[in-house]
Amino acid sequence: MRTISSSSRSPDERFLLLYTSGTTDNPKGVPHAQRGFLGNAQASVPELEITSEETILSAAPLTHLYGLFAYHLSLCSGAAMSLLPAFTPPALAGVIEKHKANCIFAGPAHFKPLLDGGLLEKHDFSSMRFACLSGSPVPPELAAAVEAKLKGKGKTIQLWGMTELQAGSFSRPGDAADVRHGTAGAATPGTELRVVDQRLQVRGVSLFNEYLKNPAATREAFTPDGWFETGDTAEISAAGHLRFTGRVKEIINRGGVKYSPLDVEALIDRMPGVARSAIVPYPDAVLGERACVFVQAAPGAARTTLEAIMRELDRAGVAKFKWPERLELIDTMPLTPTQKVMRGRLREQLVK
Repeated sequence: MRTISSSSRSPDERFLLLYTSGTTDNPKGVPHAQRGFLGNAQASVPELEITSEETILSAAPLTHLYGLFAYHLSLCSGAAMSLLPAFTPPALAGVIEKHKANCIFAGPAHFKPLLDGGLLEKHDFSSMRFACLSGSPVPPELAAAVEAKLKGKGKTIQLWGMTELQAGSFSRPGDAADVRHGTAGAATPGTELRVVDQRLQVRGVSLFNEYLKNPAATREAFTPDGWFETGDTAEISAAGHLRFTGRVKEIINRGGVKYSPLDVEALIDRMPGVARSAIVPYPDAVLGERACVFVQAAPGAARTTLEAIMRELDRAGVAKFKWPERLELIDTMPLTPTQKVMRGRLREQLVK
């Protein structure tokens, strides 16, 4: 056995191996060096105004990059770390109240049931300075509704990150409400963002170098000038604030007309009785692809129908080519540990 002292270790040594979520493809191994992740967190502490007097809580597991980011923020700031053994809406609300957590890192799927179940009123959340939402698209209405229930003291912000770079951007607690609710904020210190042909590209200090034993995937992921292709479509405002418009691999191509289903899903999610929806393409001999919407009903609610969904989209003025043409009711949406919908699993169900 060879012993290596801490003083002989380089900050550029690999210290962590994560795997991509695999929501559309097979997961890929992503090695990271200490310098990138810990440096990213250290530079983010003052941006998020975290102090050693505060308590951080992550609803995401600490084995995932989002939970690790919260943990690294705690290490770099001296803040206490509150642990949530397993997520349920009552458990999350109870731990926030019991530990008087100040900085909450969670996803929309963590906070939506808190909102729907009235738990934000039933528990004392007065300690909360901000709730950071990430992991899946954040409807601005949800961010605004959560903040309204916090009664003016706590703010909702958003964060965008990837297994390949940890935190790439976030809105700051002091940003205006429209920035905090409607965008993923500005780039983290040491990170650069650009949009080329609607596709988001990134480079910076926390970005990984290569996929584990997968040179083909690595070559495909980087542009010739060294920018990483995130797979997201996005817009960046003149002020540098990032707004996502979809995922390249989730875009529906219906007869040559391409669109992102995110806005349509957001409308369906607001319908009474809908806990969560996800739209995925399925093969069609004439148009190439058509859209199927999977819907998970809220507990105790009557199941919706395709006709009701079409009426709602018609009222909202959604173009008909974006309307789903098939409905699949599902008891439980397949989710990653960070509550992302595993769309690949849904597509597999359509071809069985």
